[in-house]
Amino acid sequence: MEKTSGDFYNIPMKNVRTYNKKTKQYQWQVRFVINGKQIRPKAHTETDLKLIVAEIYRAENREKINSKHRTDIEINQYIPTLAELFGKVLKTISHPKQTKFAGRVFNDFLNLLPLHIKVNKLTTSDFQTYIEHRQSLLGEQTNEPLNPRTINKELYAISGGLKKVSRFYSELENWKRPPIPFLKEKNSSRELNFNWYHQIHRHSI
Repeated sequence: MEKTSGDFYNIPMKNVRTYNKKTKQYQWQVRFVINGKQIRPKAHTETDLKLIVAEIYRAENREKINSKHRTDIEINQYIPTLAELFGKVLKTISHPKQTKFAGRVFNDFLNLLPLHIKVNKLTTSDFQTYIEHRQSLLGEQTNEPLNPRTINKELYAISGGLKKVSRFYSELENWKRPPIPFLKEKNSSRELNFNWYHQIHRHSI
């Protein structure tokens, strides 16, 4: 095993030449850390290894610059909290009964999430948490576990509110909400929920 020292782009490292018994060939390899990542490139010659290391460094440097750029953009953009968005959505629903229903669902959902959570930080697991919470409760009138139709109806209310984000915040015009794991139910029930969704939102301003 042969070793040489190198310092490519100010990255301290030691090149090692080893013999691969399986391929019956010599190869050069090196191990170093850059941007918190441990890198172990290999090559047939030391010259090729240097070229690979140099390209890795350039790629990591570009990623570091791009990451900073993305962070700067996020800092300059205003991302609303979920509570802010829901507050605006409620004002667009003119029917008192539907406003009351949506308000209750929005509050229940918010109570399960981190305080002041931003709209773009929502994940599918957040919806799953809501589903499991609702499945653990009993209906006020039936005193039985809530059926999928009821929970899906609430999920449609949340989904409808999220779809209005671009109306109020141009920064999130291209934002896409994470997938919602709607529960399985009979087709007739899904159709009823779909119709209800359009009914509640067609009264929007």
